[in-house]
Amino acid sequence: MWHINGVKRFITNGCAEIMVVLARSEEGTADARGLSLFLVEKDETVQIRRIENKVGLHASPTCEIQYNNTPAQLIGKRRMGLIRYAMGLMNGARLAVSAQALGIAEAAYREAHRYAHERVQFNQAIRNLPAVSRMLLTMRSEIESVRPWFTKPGDGWI
Repeated sequence: MWHINGVKRFITNGCAEIMVVLARSEEGTADARGLSLFLVEKDETVQIRRIENKVGLHASPTCEIQYNNTPAQLIGKRRMGLIRYAMGLMNGARLAVSAQALGIAEAAYREAHRYAHERVQFNQAIRNLPAVSRMLLTMRSEIESVRPWFTKPGDGWI
């Protein structure tokens, strides 16, 4: 059984009951080879010191966590935490975050498109104004340029 001591900052979903923690397992090391991956169950030794105030993505609390001699179980092999395990996790997370960003961009475009059709200025819908039309076309073209990475051929949207 391992025990973790210290503070982790900007931890996504830090309020979870079960955590995967990257921590230094090898004394006297300062590089990635001294890090291992651990499984931690939240108990009285885990303190959430702070929840960050964020502009968006409130469903995923970003926390500062303090571990006080917290029991932990080693995941995999020692010294492979960052090199093998965390980098694999991050590569998957990057894909998930980019898909999430595409969804947010699409929702923003749909809302802007709807508003531009409803809002009237100078006796016409603002979608007919060149500047607004250009903004909508730019938004749509940027979304369409990213979409092939996340959809199979033949899928469409609006």
